[in-house]
Order: sequence, then structure tokens, then C-alpha cells
Amino acid sequence: MAAISSLRVSAETSPTAPKGDESEAANPVLVHIRFRPDGSIGHISNLPPLLSEDDWFKLLCSAIGQKYLTRAGGRGFFRTTRFELESISARKP
Repeated sequence: MAAISSLRVSAETSPTAPKGDESEAANPVLVHIRFRPDGSIGHISNLPPLLSEDDWFKLLCSAIGQKYLTRAGGRGFFRTTRFELESISARKP
């Protein structure tokens, strides 16, 4: 029992909530895209009000194209953070 009572948890090893960028990296935002059979965009999520689906896709491709992941069935998504997505949506095409 003495061994258990002598254990101490230091502040460096105690679990804490992630701060700032760490929490955003742990909780990515996904922008989902569905394509029609002709290659046009059928649906894209997080679409800003003043942009068309094509313009939003082009803007995302130019800003974070390396974060695009292709899926089967004419689908794909961008994996990013909320901060990055908000800064991209504030841009003008």
C-alpha cells in the first residue's frame, strides 16, 4: 500500500484537454462531394452562399487540393480544419 500512496502524477504526464490547433487536428472537418456520371458536381457540403458548386470546388482544389481523398462511386472529400475552411470560404474566387 505504501508503494501506491507514494505514486505521484506530475502535471506533464497528466491528461489534459488539447489546446488550439491540437483539438482542431483531432477533429477534422470533411467537405463531402458527390459527382454526377458526366463529371459535374451533384453535391458539395459547406457551400458558401455566394458561390456555385463548381466555383467552391475549384477554390478548395486551389487552396487544399493535396487534402482531397477520392472514394468509390463518384464521391470524395477534403479533410481540413474548421479554421482553414473558414479562411478559404472568406476568399473571393
